[in-house]
Order: sequence, then C-alpha cells, then structure tokens
Amino acid sequence: MNKSEIELVCNDIIESQNYKRYGYNAVSFLFYLPNTDTNGQYSAAMAEWAPFGEWSKAGQMLPRDYSNHEFKITIADEVKHIDKTGISLDQRMRIFYNIAAIQDSLIALNPNDPSVGKKSLAIAEKKYGLSSKDISLIYLERLKKNWPIPAL
Repeated sequence: MNKSEIELVCNDIIESQNYKRYGYNAVSFLFYLPNTDTNGQYSAAMAEWAPFGEWSKAGQMLPRDYSNHEFKITIADEVKHIDKTGISLDQRMRIFYNIAAIQDSLIALNPNDPSVGKKSLAIAEKKYGLSSKDISLIYLERLKKNWPIPAL
C-alpha cells in the first residue's frame, strides 16, 4: 500500500468507528506485513491522525475540532528496501527456504562445521545472482518476521 491508500483505510476506520463523534483528538494506526509478529513494532507502516499530524499536539485542541487534523504516515524501512530490490515476498521466502535446505545438506555432510551458515549464504548468492547484502537481508527478514521453518 502507498501513503494515499493507507490514508483512505485510516479515514474509513475513523468514520466507521465514530472517532469524531466520540471526540477523539488523535488516533494511531499500525500496519503489519503478512507473516509478521503483530506484538511488536509495525512492519509495514504507521499512521497518526492528529492536529498538524503530531500526536503530541492532541491535548492542545478542543474536543471535536478537526480543522487542523492531518495524517502523518511513516513507511517502515523494510518496505522501502523491498520496493528497491523488486523481489517479491514469495520469492524472498523461497530464497530463504532454499538457504535452509542448503544448510541442512551441509550439516548432514559435516555436523560439526561452524561455517555452515556462511557457506549456505555464499551458495545462495551464486545460485540467485544476488549480493551478499541482499541474501543477508532476506535471511534476517525471516528472523524479524518469524517466517515458518519449511518442512524439508
């Protein structure tokens, strides 16, 4: 979703939940990507509807005075990176699952090898033609978003 779409969703919620009628001076919305932990920080975006877009100014306004209310929308850094790489979530998950399969194969060959992690990432770099940074980001994304471990 882009910022305009996020604002439309938030406006719909504000109207459907009667936030204006009940005199709310500020509302915060957290957006999460699929397969991410919703108990932590937002993974997609955060929107704040408040006077001048600033939550801290909510107490300075009279109840039900929405003349200066604006949205302040923050897109998560992870989303910006994903947009730059052009790699879809499905593709990133498949790459991670292949990294896990490579690791399992290497562990089966040499269970005491401490460099299995590094070796599996290097193999994935060559296989997918991606930089070590992109492969590492995909691997870390799995940890941040708590993707399920594939059944191999």
